[in-house]
Amino acid sequence: MEQTMEQFLLEELNLANESHTRLFNLLESYMEFVAGVGLQDEFNAYLARKVQKKQAENELK
Repeated sequence: MEQTMEQFLLEELNLANESHTRLFNLLESYMEFVAGVGLQDEFNAYLARKVQKKQAENELK
């Protein structure tokens, strides 16, 4: 059975949506874990350091 371009694109879109849903669920679980074990402050500090580092790198350019 020959597949039309529309069918192919719909299948690809469906696969991408499933992949994104799995990644979202994994990220959500990780965020709940970070908050649950009390690492939220440390994580926020890490993000702040990462932003500062990126800004410093951009200033050197």
